[in-house]
Amino acid sequence: MTTLENIRELTDEQLIVLTAHHDFTGQLAFTEISNRHSDLFFRIAMRIVRDEHDAQDVVQTALMKMFEKAGTFKADGSFGGWSQRVVRNEALMHLRRLKRRGEVDYEAVPESATQVESTTPADNLLQKQLRELLSEAIEKLEPKYKEPFEMKVFDGLSVAELSIALDLTEGGVKTRLHRARAHLRHALTRKHKAEVGAFLGI
Repeated sequence: MTTLENIRELTDEQLIVLTAHHDFTGQLAFTEISNRHSDLFFRIAMRIVRDEHDAQDVVQTALMKMFEKAGTFKADGSFGGWSQRVVRNEALMHLRRLKRRGEVDYEAVPESATQVESTTPADNLLQKQLRELLSEAIEKLEPKYKEPFEMKVFDGLSVAELSIALDLTEGGVKTRLHRARAHLRHALTRKHKAEVGAFLGI
């Protein structure tokens, strides 16, 4: 008979496999997962949405999705990479929903992602125009390039972290980031290419 004590001795991978049964034992298993990782999931969400209330919503939604999709987890996979990817994807989707409603301003994006030093009103206007151009170009990227680029630029994740989250080799991550930047270079107008290059570090 499975008990709470037995559950606590299981690995994350074993717990999520049990969760997929969606029975009483599965509920116990997923409660243990939530207890173990909610704080980490919250920190990941906060780095992306930068609002405590929004981050809590992201975590709750992500946990529900993990419970519902537990059957898609590969028994020989990494629970850490799988679960963190669910949280990050939900956080990014949350930001996109806010953006569509006009509740996200690129002024709130970390400076390292979109800003260069500005000292005049004209510079500020140019930055605003460049952010808009960059935002439009990013939205048109293929998902396989857009996701790692956004996670790298807006969430500040390292190549190693992206490798875990996206279940790719570090070389694969670097290739996708390189291609995302290449697509953005070609998508942006010649007139603003040099200025946008400063934003992208290209």
